[in-house]
Amino acid sequence: VFGKDFKGNLFTAQFNMHKVQRHVLSPSGATFTARDLDFMVSDNPDFHPTDVFEDADGSLLVVDTGGWYKLCCPTSQIAKPEVLGGIYRIRRTNGKPVQNPRGLKLNWSKMDDGVLAGFLDDPRPYIRHRAMAQMGKMGKNAIPTLRHRLLKSSKSVTARRNAVWVLTRIDDAKARTFTRAGLADSDPTVQQAAAHAAGLHRDAATVPQLIALLKSKSLHVRREAATALGCIGDADAVHALLGASQAGNGRVLEHSLIYALIEIGDAKGTAAGLQSKNSHTQRAALIALDQMPGATVTAMQLLPRLASNDKVLRKTALWLFERHPEMAKVMAGFLKTQLTKAAALSKDERTELERQLAGFAHDPAVQQVMTAALANEARATRWLVFDAMAGASVKKIPVAWSQAVEAELGGKDEAVTRAALNAAYSLGRAAKSKAFNAALLKLATDFKRPAELRLNAVAAITTLPAPLNAGVFSFLQIQIAPDQPAMRRAAAASQFARAKLSTAQQLVLIKSIPTVGPLELTRLLRAITAKDEKTGRALVATLGKSEGLGGLSESGLRTALAPFPPAVREAAKPLLKKLAIDVEAQAKRLAELESNLKGGDIGRGHLIFNGKAVCITCHKMGYRGGKMGPDLTRIGKVRTERDLLEAIAFPSASLVRGYEPMLLKTKSGELLAGVILGETATHIQLALGPALERRVPRSEIAELKPGPLSLMPAGLDRVLTKQELADLIA
Repeated sequence: VFGKDFKGNLFTAQFNMHKVQRHVLSPSGATFTARDLDFMVSDNPDFHPTDVFEDADGSLLVVDTGGWYKLCCPTSQIAKPEVLGGIYRIRRTNGKPVQNPRGLKLNWSKMDDGVLAGFLDDPRPYIRHRAMAQMGKMGKNAIPTLRHRLLKSSKSVTARRNAVWVLTRIDDAKARTFTRAGLADSDPTVQQAAAHAAGLHRDAATVPQLIALLKSKSLHVRREAATALGCIGDADAVHALLGASQAGNGRVLEHSLIYALIEIGDAKGTAAGLQSKNSHTQRAALIALDQMPGATVTAMQLLPRLASNDKVLRKTALWLFERHPEMAKVMAGFLKTQLTKAAALSKDERTELERQLAGFAHDPAVQQVMTAALANEARATRWLVFDAMAGASVKKIPVAWSQAVEAELGGKDEAVTRAALNAAYSLGRAAKSKAFNAALLKLATDFKRPAELRLNAVAAITTLPAPLNAGVFSFLQIQIAPDQPAMRRAAAASQFARAKLSTAQQLVLIKSIPTVGPLELTRLLRAITAKDEKTGRALVATLGKSEGLGGLSESGLRTALAPFPPAVREAAKPLLKKLAIDVEAQAKRLAELESNLKGGDIGRGHLIFNGKAVCITCHKMGYRGGKMGPDLTRIGKVRTERDLLEAIAFPSASLVRGYEPMLLKTKSGELLAGVILGETATHIQLALGPALERRVPRSEIAELKPGPLSLMPAGLDRVLTKQELADLIA
């Protein structure tokens, strides 16, 4: 009804982008590409399209869930929490109306198969589908009509294709016989339907025809034929599937061919593909054999291909080696050769070699190769090996590695020292080792070194000395000063948070609290662990003067003060009252802030994002930034200004899926609050701060549950001026 340009389009409802898009599809290889066009866009922040579909009369229905739906998509929760939605119908102006679109005026109960067959290419979709359903229910009685009137004589592609679909529904041997006729149809879409039917019914009689279709001009037909052959599982198809694996297939068709080989499971026939001169055929055979039950790929099969000049074979062999850590001894020789060429490698080749070394670093033979390479005076080689160590997962650090890392931590080449520092950080935590702590402490207290390098050295120390080393304490205190760069302040505060300070050090640190921002304050509070009244009263007094007080939650401050005597908690009551959540006050505050958002400057906003607001410590913008919070590079496309404003002023009002705060308690009683960055079967990687991560073995976890409060501190709207807030939102 909308016109021929809309025929065959896909429509999608885009919840947080407040729009419906249409996607014009074009065949591309064995799949499609889409040209994406906005179809319906609203500037109302409470318009949330959740579904879109075509109605019987050719109009489009759009389901809008409004502002009440809160799960998964954290838009404004405070402003309008109960805005209801609706269902909208979109028609084309002056469009030709469809008569009887659902066929309600037709006498369906009295129609025979001949009449129903006439509706299989009806322009009205509902009527086509109903006719197909009724003919399918007729079973074998409908087969003669489907064969004679449609498959043999109809000029309508739609009718022939739908006849195949009806026959597919009928569980009868004759239906299978006549469905096969669709494989020889002149139209590719009818051939696809017939191939699908052959695979669905495991119709072995179609194997010769399906093999022939592997040479079809249409890659879509080839894909469906390969899928059907895999379903049928006839070993006679293996040779043809291998032969069909050619350059130019694209990943979708390549996957269908390889998966068909895996499903058939003929290891001997598939292995014959390794003798082919075609690298794509060899690739298909290697991957299929690797994943085929009962079959194997050997290191001796992979090594010659690893040294091949053919990029396809080399890439496939490397991928398969990485899947098999038991082949590490064989891989060691190859890695040794590659390391001798480290200085001449491109950036991508270097990254690839680094990944391979890290992946096989568990094996003693590869460890020896890496150790030998560290004796090389070539800077590029040593740098690469240290980077690989940082990515390695080893339970016990080789002695030679420890010696090399310690030596380099005192080295003069700052770039290589940084790589060694990263290795010390990763290895020390993975192996729960204190091996590098002495060298790291020496680096951290070396005032001649850059502050950033020293901060990283403190972070790499697996167990900070208690009480904290005086030189480290003094250094960290300097780094949290308001005139220091934002990233440095946040990193230093994170180190204070995990340190065990003496009571005297805590009192000195408390004196810094009035000048720190909300991000640092939440971390510094964790460092105040004394329980005496003097320390508690000093803390309460300085919190009352703190610029970052608005970044604390009432419950967070109450927890921090819990260890202190009742007199301290009594003195803190005015502060707790000030931090108590008042939803009406929040809404009022949002309205006040929103009225001042005009005139924001993007350039100044970038400086605030990277500086005063310290957003970049936890959030990515482009290629830079942290990973504790969502990537904000394109946030303006999916969030309104009000949503962003609420996330800044009241971050706990709504939490983004995947970045929820988690509370973890270990069996030793340690409590950790952070964001889960990654999980494996044995470990959970937790981000505890902008520059502080912890890898916790699952065997050591006593409890893991969602936390109620965002790890992003509240009150940033009170730290920034109205103009700065407008700039940041812009």
